[in-house]
Amino acid sequence: MNSLAHLRLPTVLLFAAAFAPLDERIDAPRAADLSQRVDRCRTALGVAHWQASGQELLLEGSSIEEGMEGPWRLRVSADGRFAGQHDTRFPTRFGFDGESTWSVDRSGLATRGHLEAREQALLSAALWSGTWCSEQGPLAIYGESDGELLLRPRNGELAARVAIDPASSLPNRLTIETYRGDFVYEYSGWSALEGGLQVARDCRLDDSGRQSRWHVQSAQFVAPEPDAFAFPATRPTDTTFDPSRPALLTCKIARTRHLLVRAELDGVDHGYWIFDSGAGGLVIDPKLAQKLGYEPYGELWIGGAGAARTATHYYEARSLRVGPATLDRPRLSSLDLDALSATLGAPLVGIIGYDFLQRVVATVDMKAGRIEIADPATFTRVDATWRALTLHGHHPHVECSFGHEGEESALFRLDTGAAGVAVIFHSPFVQESGLLTGRPTAPFNGLSGVGGESKARIGLIDWFELGGVVVDQPTAIFVEDAHGALADPWTAGTLGGDLLEKSDLIFDYPHDRVGFAPRRAAK
Repeated sequence: MNSLAHLRLPTVLLFAAAFAPLDERIDAPRAADLSQRVDRCRTALGVAHWQASGQELLLEGSSIEEGMEGPWRLRVSADGRFAGQHDTRFPTRFGFDGESTWSVDRSGLATRGHLEAREQALLSAALWSGTWCSEQGPLAIYGESDGELLLRPRNGELAARVAIDPASSLPNRLTIETYRGDFVYEYSGWSALEGGLQVARDCRLDDSGRQSRWHVQSAQFVAPEPDAFAFPATRPTDTTFDPSRPALLTCKIARTRHLLVRAELDGVDHGYWIFDSGAGGLVIDPKLAQKLGYEPYGELWIGGAGAARTATHYYEARSLRVGPATLDRPRLSSLDLDALSATLGAPLVGIIGYDFLQRVVATVDMKAGRIEIADPATFTRVDATWRALTLHGHHPHVECSFGHEGEESALFRLDTGAAGVAVIFHSPFVQESGLLTGRPTAPFNGLSGVGGESKARIGLIDWFELGGVVVDQPTAIFVEDAHGALADPWTAGTLGGDLLEKSDLIFDYPHDRVGFAPRRAAK
């Protein structure tokens, strides 16, 4: 089971203030103290002129992010909307239209932000535009700790701390707390624009030792652009389908029940790839990348079960063909697959994940080891039960119900790479729902992935429903880790092969849905 890190929005470079509503749990005396403190920030930051002007703020400069250098720009509206872009080797765009956050990758794929991605963007945008202190803003102030203001998205999970310089009343650090560790942003070089608005000229991010930097070279007020922040509903044009090639992939089931497929990289079949909906991208073994003469670039950290993350690089191939679909200039991250090959009992060259699934419709029969690839423009399946797809961390999630003190419904990740398990409940949900209370369980060893070993227990739940199919008393794993992908606070758990093999599983990312259909007999 793998979970690849996905592109993070760029760091915060502007802090503006106008007092935000406090969390309702704060008592009156503390609320008054906080109000006075934020009022001092508001005065020091000088946001009143900008908010009254009707203009938008345009920042332009340079950045080093994910190990890649390039220019960047950011447009911010006084009401909190924003849009920006990074022009590195892997160019991206990002924004907030007032309702949804969004991003566009190099291929032109536009996606809306959900759960963690949305909350990360809103927390960052709050310091650019002052939405953290807006009466209608998406954030709430819920206290102070060691001199820092405490923030969180409304109805969200991410907690953040803002450190304020006592002499200037300007912020100098933002810490966003996540289950993978803290993201710490530091600001310096404050200077005033027309009307006194203060802008930080330099910002540095420390992500568990990984450094990124942003520098503002130009900051100015500009006239509004009506469509500047709108979600760009674009689709990639980098994938072609050859109807003369069979839709059914050459596939086999590993001894661990993982699905392995054949694919062609730059027109050559080099071996088996894991077909893994739990992988946040495309992966290549570095030995093959070096053999093919690919040059590494950038840097990222990937993780999975367990708390550890692994530093790695990107590679770019000319093409990747999987069945009838060919993806031009795919971006692949590198990961040494020797240990995984030994576990699966088959030599591996890579992993097929999110980037490919975003461009096709994939029908997966995990029990028979069958995978069919179709063009989203022509695919139909009349016997399917469809569920809305939520993409979180580049992984597919759907709403499911299960038996626990009656009936509960929650969001679960569908992970074809988690073969040999039915349902894994994430540790925050285990604790909040009391899933271990009074339930016979035993220690469970062997829940591992890129991030290492997870601490967990194993037992049974009454029943589980997925796509209209009910399974009685499936085996469940209850994670106890405080960190790692299985400590995700936004979702209830992860579903593996023992549940996913009950029906044909249809991944239709282009239409934001997942289908469940009766398994078809082998042809």
